[in-house]
Amino acid sequence: MGADPTTSPVTGEYSTVELRPQTYTNLTDFSKKCYNLYILSNFLNMDQNLENKIAELEKKIDATYESIEKVRKYMMWTAIATAVIIILPLIGLLFVIPSFISNYTEALNGLM
Repeated sequence: MGADPTTSPVTGEYSTVELRPQTYTNLTDFSKKCYNLYILSNFLNMDQNLENKIAELEKKIDATYESIEKVRKYMMWTAIATAVIIILPLIGLLFVIPSFISNYTEALNGLM
């Protein structure tokens, strides 16, 4: 297996740690097992940290979705209100302008 770069907690320098130790001539079986358990616990801890971060990101995504839905509804009702405010008066003018023109021409004819 390849080496995993890790940072020393004391010096802050990078070193490499074998993921599967194969040649430990000066270590006993107990120390090998302890080392393997240490490596395994580090991986499990990293896995738990990743799960926590993923859960936190899912919460943020849900909050963003709710916020976007509120904005979408706000924009929809703004568009509907704008259409009502602009289009309904234009439709009303289609009926008012002909009657205004006929009244205006009748008044001009009455003056002549």
